[in-house]
Amino acid sequence: MFEFWFRLPFRIRLGVVAVVLLIVASVLGYVALSDPVHHPVNKYGAIIRIAPILFLVWLAWRDLVRIPFWVYVVSFPVFVLCLLRPWLFLYVIPIIFIVMFGTTKRRKR
Repeated sequence: MFEFWFRLPFRIRLGVVAVVLLIVASVLGYVALSDPVHHPVNKYGAIIRIAPILFLVWLAWRDLVRIPFWVYVVSFPVFVLCLLRPWLFLYVIPIIFIVMFGTTKRRKR
């Protein structure tokens, strides 16, 4: 029954889940705003926050696939360090720009 779903490319599955979550978040937001006493927004806050992020990941999928794997591996410890020591952003941001502009691939003509 679910074989068709798992044969689809990952980007299409991500898009379907993002659209469904956007619809659910829109309905829940409308219900919460129309009757704030009985339906608090905090109860459905995770869906309302995750749906747009999944949709943006779906939009940026082609660019995310092109990012080298080492960037994902390095970014997690750097993110954790910056959470623990916010002043490290003063060093991390220039390094990110140097790496971004220093490792651009040239297009062949």
